[in-house]
Amino acid sequence: MWLSREKFVDDVYKLLKLDYPNVPFYENLALNTWVAYMNAFVKENPDKISTMLSTLGSQLNERKLNQVLLVAQKYPSMKSAATKIQTEKILRYLASNQSPKEIFTLLGLDHAGDTILRNPLFKSWMNYVKDFNKKNPKHQESWAEPLRTHYQWYGTQKLVGRAMQSPSTVKTAKLAEKKLLKLALDQEEPPTNVFKFMYLDEAVDGLRKSYNDKALLKMFNAAKKNPSTAKLVDNLQGALINKWLALKKQPEDLKVFLSNVALADAMIARYTKKFDATHAS
Repeated sequence: MWLSREKFVDDVYKLLKLDYPNVPFYENLALNTWVAYMNAFVKENPDKISTMLSTLGSQLNERKLNQVLLVAQKYPSMKSAATKIQTEKILRYLASNQSPKEIFTLLGLDHAGDTILRNPLFKSWMNYVKDFNKKNPKHQESWAEPLRTHYQWYGTQKLVGRAMQSPSTVKTAKLAEKKLLKLALDQEEPPTNVFKFMYLDEAVDGLRKSYNDKALLKMFNAAKKNPSTAKLVDNLQGALINKWLALKKQPEDLKVFLSNVALADAMIARYTKKFDATHAS
């Protein structure tokens, strides 16, 4: 209807009342309608896509424009142009040395939903974090923290689960799972939060990909000092003991490798009891 009347994109923006200041942009259902109209407009006027997006850049603030581009990427007619603009934006953000946490929100990734790990923009942001950390060795930021902050533990469980379903994002999902668990231990999250996120056996497997058992025990000892994480650590230690059992670790070898590690003797004693029971004639 609007297209047949030659309504311009900014006219439809006002007709849909997207310019109302008191309504959060991402919560306005008309946003998808507007971007769908943009798609129809571009199909009819393919030579005007650059002008249209440039005009939007002068009318919308950074966050609103990024949210529009995020939706626009779902349409083949606009995906290439929208991705190019966002890539250029990310380079400018890096040049200005903006915090990855701020950029996460500015790009609208805090409302990207539980398919965020499949989103090309999220992968670009991951690279942004990597480049930022190289540029700022004394100010390191984790790309897992904004996920936990904006999606909470239940939300991160969903987004990791969704990403695990696709072969193209399994690697990213496993990396996110590992990073989130490490973050939970570093920030001494309550055990109930972490249990909602992953199974203990999976947690230990993920940790052992980045840390040897000596480093793990040191990490556990540090977390055990906090009453809120003591139970979590006990369960993680139990899962690690089960892992040793599956690998048929020799108690004497563990004693040598874990010598001088606090509380290692108690853990090895627990393991030896299980090991002997398993190998009893």
